[in-house]
Amino acid sequence: MTRPAHRAGRLPVAALDGPDRLVAAVAATGGRHVYVHLDLDVLDPGHFAGLSCPEPSGLHPDRLADALTALAEGFSLAGSGITEYAPAAAASATETGPAEGVLRRLFAGPAFR
Repeated sequence: MTRPAHRAGRLPVAALDGPDRLVAAVAATGGRHVYVHLDLDVLDPGHFAGLSCPEPSGLHPDRLADALTALAEGFSLAGSGITEYAPAAAASATETGPAEGVLRRLFAGPAFR
């Protein structure tokens, strides 16, 4: 017998002013494992260059890292997909360098250990 997937639905970027709302939404599903699909264009292009579809007023990378850390502390990571990184879209190496630092920080966090 196959168990149905638990779904938390979607939360707008504005809902991630802190990780509590995200963790509560996931916890409300009763699930113990999470699959994280992350479109990097949720990040503010002022803090992360090289996005396929840059959108102003996105998340600061620190807020995203906090949300991922909170998920990893409360749930088992079943898997992840990360999309929308387009380093060729950055105008120069001075723009891709900081973006790569953000990626290293995100992947070094507890969600990806």
